[in-house]
Amino acid sequence: MTIPILYTPEEVAEKLKVTRRSVYEWLLKGRLRGLRAGDTWRIAEADLMAFLESRKASAPHVGPKHPDYKRWLAYFQKHGTHSRGGNE
Repeated sequence: MTIPILYTPEEVAEKLKVTRRSVYEWLLKGRLRGLRAGDTWRIAEADLMAFLESRKASAPHVGPKHPDYKRWLAYFQKHGTHSRGGNE
């Protein structure tokens, strides 16, 4: 058995560019699995990767099957697609 790579909540926060408080909240709510030893937490690399995988956003729903497609199409046909506010 090999010992997994373990991170502190502070290391996870730094890697994910979030606050320590967010990481602790995820741990306490069970969203992120962690190991607790006394007052300290450790997060296994595999648990961190599973957490990240579970948080992936689904692909955006675009194209003719989108419920608002006809409305968007009409808007862009009327107004064009160029930017307003830049150099025209």
